[in-house]
Amino acid sequence: SSFPLDFIAFNTSCVFTADDGTNGRELWISDGTSIGTNMLSDINAGSASSNPNNITVFGTQIVFSATHATLGKELFKVNSSGTLSLIKDFNSGNGNGNPNNIYNANGVLYFSADNGSIGQELWKSNGTALGTVLIKDINPLGASNPRQFTQIGSTIFFIADDGTNGVELWKTDGTSSGTVLVKNINLTGNSNPNNLTEYNGKLYFDANDASSGINRQLWVSDGTTSGTQKILVNSLGDASPENFLVFQNKLYFGASDGVHGHELFSYMDPALAANDFELAGNAINLYPNPAKSYFELATTINVEKVELYSLQGQLVKTFVNQNQYEINDLAKGMYIVKVNAQEGVANKTLVIE
Repeated sequence: SSFPLDFIAFNTSCVFTADDGTNGRELWISDGTSIGTNMLSDINAGSASSNPNNITVFGTQIVFSATHATLGKELFKVNSSGTLSLIKDFNSGNGNGNPNNIYNANGVLYFSADNGSIGQELWKSNGTALGTVLIKDINPLGASNPRQFTQIGSTIFFIADDGTNGVELWKTDGTSSGTVLVKNINLTGNSNPNNLTEYNGKLYFDANDASSGINRQLWVSDGTTSGTQKILVNSLGDASPENFLVFQNKLYFGASDGVHGHELFSYMDPALAANDFELAGNAINLYPNPAKSYFELATTINVEKVELYSLQGQLVKTFVNQNQYEINDLAKGMYIVKVNAQEGVANKTLVIE
């Protein structure tokens, strides 16, 4: 068997890995016909396998990690004609650079790699050797192992271990100063965030805050500490949400609510559930945001009622139209402000800190 694996669409073809029994496991390309299915590149010449992985489309080329006979496991790129180029030899003195978790965010590659001295850390690349640089040594005492990169807007979320807070949620803008811990969810160990998924402009994932033993629940984050909140699926214990999928404005996942066993669930962002839209030609500005004890609305529309909803969709407070809306009795976190007006309904996100 050739065991073809790791299929990825590339232009009008498909790139994958396979073992033809002669060259080992290498990169192949196919247009869907027998005559159009050929080895794209024999990275580790001869019968040895290069075992390409983390195959990622990068413009007109394919970027991947593979083992070379003399260079070790490093970062390469190849075009549709099979022209192979080394992007960077991270660990030239000691062996493998082990590039891993390669993610293309608008023409910038984010990934982890080991240069032989700092462990598996956060790097970025524009596809050239000079443009491949370390973003940050997140864990000065070892490897932070950044992974599960997920882009929302200009922010890249990921999971890492800084050696102090455990395995937690991080974000980066591609700079060292802009690479920070979003929230230490589990103060006693690792929260191990997983299933990072973009939904309605926010990050959804599952994590364990150890509030009562193993307690994996659904979480949401807008990229701020106060805006990273738990959505309780199982009030009796561990929900273990998994296999997230966004479909028709809902987030679907498998989980246990403590009553029905592990079943299929859907979650709708309260902003969508409350008919989220901006009133045409009637902008509404909410400030200050984040807020501490109050917020105000700047608008020319005729506001009738203002409602505050939790991320779980629960109504927590109702106001009549007024100049200042007091919120000093509410817990810190992220809320949906629903503005009801004669012209229609609009929603705003409010962070209370």
